[in-house]
Amino acid sequence: MQTPKIKILVGYHKPATLLKSDIFTPIHLGRAVALDESKDGALDADELKWMQENMIGDDTGNHISNLNRTLCELTAFYWAWKNLDKLDNPDYIGFMHYRRHLSFSDEKLPENNQEYHSFALDDDYLKKCRLNDKSVAEKCVAYDMIIKSRYKFFSNNPYLHYKNNHQINDYDIALSILAEKHPNMVRHSLKYNKSNFDFFTNIFIMKSELFYRYCEWLFDIIFEAQKHIDASYRSMQDARALGYISERLTGIYITYLYDENKAKICELQSAFIDNSYYGTASIVKPAFATSNVPIVFACEGDYYPYTGVAISSLIKNASPNYNYDMLIFVDTEVLKKKNLLLSLAEGYDNISIRIINIFAFIDTPIRSVYYHFLAPTILPHYNKALYFSSDSVIHKDVAELFNVDLEDNIVAAARDVTMHIGFHTNQWHQHYLLFRSKLENPYNYFNSSVLVMNLKKIRDERIEQQFFDEITELKNPNFWDQDVLNCVCEGNVKFLDLKWNHQFSPPYQTPNYAKDCPTKLIKEYIANVDDHYITHFTDCHKPWLEPHRMLAENFWRYARNAPFYDEIIQKNIGGIHQDSINDIYWLLHEIYYADKLIYDNRRYKILYLLSFGRVKKYKNKYSKAKRRLKELKRRFAW
Repeated sequence: MQTPKIKILVGYHKPATLLKSDIFTPIHLGRAVALDESKDGALDADELKWMQENMIGDDTGNHISNLNRTLCELTAFYWAWKNLDKLDNPDYIGFMHYRRHLSFSDEKLPENNQEYHSFALDDDYLKKCRLNDKSVAEKCVAYDMIIKSRYKFFSNNPYLHYKNNHQINDYDIALSILAEKHPNMVRHSLKYNKSNFDFFTNIFIMKSELFYRYCEWLFDIIFEAQKHIDASYRSMQDARALGYISERLTGIYITYLYDENKAKICELQSAFIDNSYYGTASIVKPAFATSNVPIVFACEGDYYPYTGVAISSLIKNASPNYNYDMLIFVDTEVLKKKNLLLSLAEGYDNISIRIINIFAFIDTPIRSVYYHFLAPTILPHYNKALYFSSDSVIHKDVAELFNVDLEDNIVAAARDVTMHIGFHTNQWHQHYLLFRSKLENPYNYFNSSVLVMNLKKIRDERIEQQFFDEITELKNPNFWDQDVLNCVCEGNVKFLDLKWNHQFSPPYQTPNYAKDCPTKLIKEYIANVDDHYITHFTDCHKPWLEPHRMLAENFWRYARNAPFYDEIIQKNIGGIHQDSINDIYWLLHEIYYADKLIYDNRRYKILYLLSFGRVKKYKNKYSKAKRRLKELKRRFAW
C-alpha cells in the first residue's frame, strides 16, 4: 500500500521545544497579533524572530490569524482548511499542541490524570511515544480519523463541566445555533452532553476530505456564535470562550461520526510535557569584548525582588573601569518579571543584564539551588565567572574578587562560619561532616553563596557531571549545593577572606559562639562584623523578615532605592515575627527529640541489662541516647 501524504500542524504561540519533521509541521498561532498582549504576555522582538525562523505562520493566504486571542488554535484549523495547497495537498491533516501530543506507542504508558507525562520533549519522550514519521504513517493507513482517547468523568458530564468552569450562556448560544443550522446533529449533541466522557484539547488526524467537512460544519457554528458573544470586556482567559466551545463541538462531531458509522476512528493515548522550553536556548556569549566581569545569579518563583536588591547593590559599587556581565538563571515564573530585572541596567554603559531561562537547557527537573552547576555548559565561551546567591548585598567592587588567582582550583570560596561552629560544638554536625559527607578536613567546609568558578576546568575535567553524581550519592543533602560542592571540590579550593562572605546568622543561631568556639576563624569573623565586602543573610534570618536585626540595614539601604521596595514591604507586612516562628519550630523540634531520647535511653538500658551485657548494640544505643540527652540539656540552657 502506498504511504499516504500526512501533515500534522503543531501549534505554537511562543518559543518552545520544536517537534518538526516531514510530517510534523510547527505553525505559529496568531502571528498577526504576536506583539499584542496575550494570557502569557506578548512576544518581544527576539522571540518573534525565533518563531519566524523556525515555523510557518497562520497569517498567509486566506486566514483569521488576527482572531487568535479569542479562537485559539482554530486559527490554524481555518488556515489549513483554506490553504491545503500550501501544505502540498496532503491525504491526512492533523493538529497537536506544542506540549500535548498523541502517543503512537503499542504499549500504554503510565498516566497522570489520564495522560502520560514527561518532563521534556527529548529523545526518550519521542522514543516512548513513537513520535516519528514511520509510526504515524503506519497508524494512519488503517483509519479515517485518529483522536485523543476520551477523558472519563467520575461525577460529571460535558455540559456540567463547562458550566462549572466557564459561562454556560456562551455554550447555550452555540448549542442553539447548532440546533437551528444542523437539526440532524441535535440527538448526537444531547447524547454527548449527557455522557460521562469528553474529547478535550482538539487533537486529531483526519483524512483531508473528512477534515474539510468538519471545518465547514465547525466554522459555520463558530462564526455565527461570534456574533452573539461579546468578549470585549472580558479577561484574556474568559475571552477565549469560543476556543473552549470548539472542544465541545468537536466532541459532538466525533459522537456523530461514531453513531452514524461515518468514519473508522482510532483513539490513542495522549502525552504531555511539563517543560516546553527545552532546546530553545541560544549560545550565550560575553556581553563585552574587553574587561568583562561575568556574574551569575540564580532565582526562582517570587524571590526576584531580593535578587534585584543584590544586583542593585552590585551596580552601586561597580567600577567604571570594568564591564559587568550579569546572567540571571531563572525559572518560568521569574520570566514574567524579567523586564523589571532588566530595567536595573538602564542608564549604564558598562552594565549588561540577561535573563537565562534554565529550562531551555535541561531535560530533567532540577532544584534552583543547583542552577549554577550548569554555568559551565550554559556559558561555553566563559572561562571564569562569579556566583552570588540572591540573599546577599555587595558593598565592594566585585571586579576585585573576579581577579583573584584561582591557581587551577575548581572554585574560590570563604569558609562557612556556621558549620565551623557546629563542627566545633555539635555532635550532629561532626557526624554529618565526617561520616555522611566524608570530608577529610571539615574545618575547610566552605559556604557556596559567594563563589569564583573555574568554568574552564569544570568543563575540561567534566566536573559538572561529578556534581550531579554527588547529588545522587548524598541522596538528600542537608545543605544542598553546598554539601555537593564541598564533597567534589575538597582539596581544590582557593579560600577567600571572610570579608567576601560575612554570614548574618551565627549570633542568632549560636549566641555563645565566641565563647564556645574561640578559634582563629571566629576571631576573624568577629573582626569583620563592621567591615566586610558582602553581607550574606544566611539561614532563615532574612532582613526583610527581621529588619530589627543587626546588619539588616545593609539590605534596606539598597532596597529603598530599588524598584522592588514597595513589593518587598507589601509581601512581608503583617506576617508573624520570624523570631517567634523560629523559636516555636526549634522548641518543638527539641521537645520531640528530648522525649524520644528519654524513651530510648530507658529502653536500651533495660534491654542491655536483660541481656546481661552480651548484646553490645544495646549498650551502644543506650550510650548514644545518653550523650544526645546531655547535649540537648546543654542547648536548652542556652
